[in-house]
Parts: sequence; C-alpha cells; structure tokens
Amino acid sequence: MRKLVESYGKYIGILIIAVLFAPLLILFIRDGAGGAVFEVHDQLDETILNYYFTARNFGADSFSQMMCGIPSVGLKPFCPIFVPLYAVFNIYHAFLLQYLIVLVTSFYGTYFCVKKLTDNDLSALLSGSLFAALPVHAIYGNV
Repeated sequence: MRKLVESYGKYIGILIIAVLFAPLLILFIRDGAGGAVFEVHDQLDETILNYYFTARNFGADSFSQMMCGIPSVGLKPFCPIFVPLYAVFNIYHAFLLQYLIVLVTSFYGTYFCVKKLTDNDLSALLSGSLFAALPVHAIYGNV
C-alpha cells in the first residue's frame, strides 16, 4: 500500500476528487440545473451575485439590476479569476466548474505542502483528501 501511494499519490488524488464531485455531477445530470445538494439560490445573498454582475456588466460603473443602481465597487468578487466562468456559462454550470477548480486546488495544494513538510506520501494523501472534503470551499472560490 505504501509503495502504491508513493508511486501514484498524485494520481490517486484525481480519483479522490472524482469521488467527492460525483454526487454533485450525478444529481446535476439526473435532476438538471439546481438539482445538486446545495443550490445556487442559497448562495445568491452576495457571493454569486458579485461574480454574476461583474461578468455580465464588465467595466460598468454601476449595476442597474440591483438596488436601483448600486455602484460597481460595492460588489467586488472575492476571486476575479472566476469572473470569466460566469461570463461564458450560465450560473449553475459556472458554479459547478468553480467548485471543481476549488476542489482540485485545495487537494493538490494541501497534498504538495504536506508532502514537502513531512516527506510522507500517505499523510499528504490523507490530509489533502480531508481538506478537499471540507464543505467550506464552494461559494468563495480560491481566496
């Protein structure tokens, strides 16, 4: 087992991420947009609107769709790298792609950090998996 983890630890991470993302993808395919465990509608209080309005009104001084024209500086996204996702895809697809990107970066960031610090592939794999499984990553992105 140890040899397997030492040799293929980085690639086992892809399998772990697939297992973590599979329920969302299966529910999304089966029930359509909004059929996932968490719905984007629950996140519309601030975060998703920041990305959505910034993507749809890029370069605008104000967003006329909210509060009779809120200034654009009032709704800045946490991680601007995700804004193009909301410009290209609809809000549900962009949200799931953002979640997948965050899962990948959370797993591999933790995996490589722990591997460098401890030089132990098994503990790196376990800590990366546990950190990626935390339910706190989805709506805020890579902050």
